[in-house]
This record gives sequence, structure tokens and C-alpha cells, in this order.
Amino acid sequence: MADVKITCVANDVLEEISQYHFFQDDVEVGVAALPEFTVTGVAAGTHKYEVAAENVWGIGPKSDPVFTPPAPSKCGGVNISVVVNINVS
Repeated sequence: MADVKITCVANDVLEEISQYHFFQDDVEVGVAALPEFTVTGVAAGTHKYEVAAENVWGIGPKSDPVFTPPAPSKCGGVNISVVVNINVS
């Protein structure tokens, strides 16, 4: 199980957004006043995430979907430092 933090770029203040709706696999998993939300206890596998903003006119269309990876990602840009210990007696 893992936690997935969903963030989106906040809509323009002129649109008077009151809250954001967060979806996982087409099911609403949370509502928040800020454009970020953490889904806890997510099972391994590929999941689809979307966000929709709400204002006085109702809930707008969902964002383009973003998918979690189906497997752990390969680590890249690994740096290995070598530490030499010198004992002086």
C-alpha cells in the first residue's frame, strides 16, 4: 500500500473556485479547498487520477488523466561516494 499525493495548478482567482474534486479510477476520493489531496492506502498497480474544480456554476470538467506506474521505476542518476577511513596510531 502507498500514499499518492495529487496536485494541480490552481485555477485563476477570477474563477472563484470554492473546492477541488479528486478522482481515482473514476471514483471521487476526496474534496478539498486547496488544489492538492493525498489518497492513502493505494494498492500497487496502475491507477488513473483526475481533478475537477468547482465554483458557483458547479463542478467543471475533469482534468486530463494521469496514471501511476504499474511497477516500481528504475532508479536513475545514482551517485556513489567513496569514503576512505585512515586510522592513525
